[in-house]
Amino acid sequence: MINLHHLRIFYNVARHRSHTRAARRLCISQPAVTNQLKAFEEKLGLKLLVKKQKSILLTEEGKVLYQYAQKLFDLENEIEQVAGDLKGLKIGTVRLGVLRMYSPTFMHVLINQFHKIYPNIMVKVDEAGSLDLIQSLLDYKNEVVICLKAEENSSILFKPFCQEDLVIHIATLRNRTVSAPAQCLLNVLQDLAPCEKPFGSVANLIRALKGEGFGETARL
Repeated sequence: MINLHHLRIFYNVARHRSHTRAARRLCISQPAVTNQLKAFEEKLGLKLLVKKQKSILLTEEGKVLYQYAQKLFDLENEIEQVAGDLKGLKIGTVRLGVLRMYSPTFMHVLINQFHKIYPNIMVKVDEAGSLDLIQSLLDYKNEVVICLKAEENSSILFKPFCQEDLVIHIATLRNRTVSAPAQCLLNVLQDLAPCEKPFGSVANLIRALKGEGFGETARL
């Protein structure tokens, strides 16, 4: 396996054509450069550099290895640049989950506002129901979701975003009376609201109704 520290020493000696300048660049002593470069050549079984008068030249093998080393350390510089950009929020991607019913309403405004502040960060939007969106957080598919709050979960941080009125609709036409089951359902709903803990989803509300004796045929 290639010793990257030795490869870096070889690369700098070959680039600067000097053990002394390479040592200065790497902040190590000149004898350390000479000894580790010798160990590197012995490990590879190749002669990479030769001295000619006061100059250092690459052998044919050294020229080939130098080209690969240059690509590697150029890529290292790019990685450092990208890491700095990510840390500085200059580039990146965020995965956002949102309820289908909300998406057409405000996503366009939200993303436009976000891009005014962070123009180079891409927003990937995933539309689903509340329970699926919450599960997507636990499965690392989304990083942020906007949905109805369902059940408490210690692994998720819930932050209030907006409040909407959930109202009961029932037909009151002149020639139409409310059926007894519908009236019972209305009574239970009225007893349940207002509540300290919002149900957060129709599924949770249905479960609450079942606890009051309604079967699976109950629909909202």
